[in-house]
Amino acid sequence: MAAAREREGWSSSQVMRFLGVRGALLIGLQLFVENPAWGLAFVFGVPGRFISRGGPLPGGGGGLAVYFGVLFALGAAMIIWALILRWHWKRQLTLALGAILITQWATPGEVNVHRLYPEMLRLLLIPGRTDHALVFYPVIPWLGIAGLGVVFGRMLTVASHTAIPVSRTALGGVLLLLAFVVMRSGGGPGNFHPPLPGWIGYFNLTKYPPSMVFLCLTLGVNGLLLSALSLKWVERRPLFSVISCYGRTPLFFYVMHLYLYGAMGWLVPTGVAPLPMLLFWLAGLVVLYPLCRRYDRFKRQGPQASLWRYF
Repeated sequence: MAAAREREGWSSSQVMRFLGVRGALLIGLQLFVENPAWGLAFVFGVPGRFISRGGPLPGGGGGLAVYFGVLFALGAAMIIWALILRWHWKRQLTLALGAILITQWATPGEVNVHRLYPEMLRLLLIPGRTDHALVFYPVIPWLGIAGLGVVFGRMLTVASHTAIPVSRTALGGVLLLLAFVVMRSGGGPGNFHPPLPGWIGYFNLTKYPPSMVFLCLTLGVNGLLLSALSLKWVERRPLFSVISCYGRTPLFFYVMHLYLYGAMGWLVPTGVAPLPMLLFWLAGLVVLYPLCRRYDRFKRQGPQASLWRYF
């Protein structure tokens, strides 16, 4: 994004300001737009069993708590990376990998699961509940993942053809999946869910914060998908245009899907079996597709400096 804007005449400070404002906007959307969507479960009479089913939350505290989710983590990461976007790629890669490794090393064990950590420590590193904050996505763990994306983006800007770095994602994906299999046999660093019998138990991984096995599996699959979706014969398929429409409107899709599926949940407050759940999921995608297409068209018609570009 920075390289494209600079080719159009933007200065480095303009790019930094754009990303900083957009990061702050994401945090604002987390607090004032996303959080009310999660409250739909209580509005429609569905108790908090979706949390209690997985056991008590780490930490403690009572009363109302402000939820800090994925938009908070991504917004904070965007602000930080905007400030150091001009670093050499080796320094950026070192910071990204360091954030990932620190997460594995510094995450407290199960013996400290009910400890009331300071809220700032929750926001930065350790997910859980403390007094007035409920944090699922701390900054540091996801700062590293975003940093890998920054480095990959720089690879795309300097490559003679985008197929060069994209093709390498297939090899990277295979290596990550092999690392996942090797580490999963021993539980994996930072993972609190040991392998259990059955395939569900095997793929039940710790995401809060993201363990090494979780990252190897998800980034490995993403690498293979990115490489496959970059093939010319795949790009010509009708399904590709549908998928890419969602991909061009990720923030719009994310916010809309929370409210849509939250409202659809009112139809089945006691829950449904997996197959009907998949039908609800597909129905939601059908409803969202024309909305995403219309928003994509609207956003593309505006100038690069349009306020809608922040969304």
